[in-house]
Amino acid sequence: MAHSFSKILSLCKRRGFLLELQRKCNGQKGSYVYGPLGAELKRNIITEWWYAVVTSSSNVHGIDLKTVIPHENLNIATTDSDDLINRDTSETTDDTLSCVLETAKCMDLEPPFGIAQVGSMFKEGLPSTHLPPGSCDGETMNVQFLCPPVEERRWFSQWQKKRLRWWRKYSRNPERFSLGEGTEEDGASKQQCSIQYNFPWGAQDVESISNRGDVEWRQLVDGVERNETLLKMEKESPSLLSMASGVDRALWAYMCDAYSEVDRPQAAVHTTVLKLHMSLAPYKVAVLPKDIDNSKLCMYSRLLSDELKHAGIPTTYSEAGPLDNRLTLQDELGTPYRVITEAGTLETGIVTLQGRDTTGEEDMNGKDVLLSIQRMLFGARIN
Repeated sequence: MAHSFSKILSLCKRRGFLLELQRKCNGQKGSYVYGPLGAELKRNIITEWWYAVVTSSSNVHGIDLKTVIPHENLNIATTDSDDLINRDTSETTDDTLSCVLETAKCMDLEPPFGIAQVGSMFKEGLPSTHLPPGSCDGETMNVQFLCPPVEERRWFSQWQKKRLRWWRKYSRNPERFSLGEGTEEDGASKQQCSIQYNFPWGAQDVESISNRGDVEWRQLVDGVERNETLLKMEKESPSLLSMASGVDRALWAYMCDAYSEVDRPQAAVHTTVLKLHMSLAPYKVAVLPKDIDNSKLCMYSRLLSDELKHAGIPTTYSEAGPLDNRLTLQDELGTPYRVITEAGTLETGIVTLQGRDTTGEEDMNGKDVLLSIQRMLFGARIN
């Protein structure tokens, strides 16, 4: 069921996914930036994308075009941070292509291989009639992939399937992600298609996939000094495939996808639940003492929360208000798991692990919580 986008925006403003600026931004009143939870969600999307296309890939290599080190300052002993040029990567489209060439030369690579980067490549956000002003800055996740021309259609098909699987993996409604109609020989591209998400206001592109043929490669190597790697590649000019997806658009697709209203035993009315995938959720677990007047129990709970945080697991702790209210809050934050401690915990060491999306509970020793959460995080990533 698609919910009203106004409800989703209301949740984002209420729970710190969005923060409203008090000043005008680009001449607009009421502009927004991502708050603590929105920033974490955005970072998690980028991390999962990077893991899928770079870390777990054997033929795609990551680069960073955001910072440029001037040639005369390459001596690291004399380089000052002021000498580094931080730039808007909307100016670096040509650099992206040249980096494909330099990566091939430096790493002695032959097609098929590619490079990946995250940057502000274009200023194309969702229509302002749907999203709060200023919340889309056009940051993209981009892959440039070279392959032999005889294999371009096979690789194009493989990238379509791979990218669609990635989008659907983190969705509780995978059917809302689909391949848009492809086109042939459209302008600079031999083939192109898009992946779309069915937003509350209709289907809209979240990623573009295109086969640009060998034209850009030929232009790129014109006048470049050849080494053995380039001479091999030049025998059959490789085709360039390009995959580009907007980070902000991905965030709003997954927010729309995760929003739900369910009946909870502790609530008299429908409860808003943000059913974010565990890998994307800003907090993975909340530690909640049942008896907030028990100082020893609260101390135990805080120590357990600190243990999870120090292990790198985003964790939130709360002892403010009745337990039912705190559980409702975690529903709205999208926290997948809650660890509930009670008076008996101090004697037995037993805590209750509760899932956001199930009614089941599991009792376990508090010492086992960290390993259990780590296993679930690992399983969420590889499945």
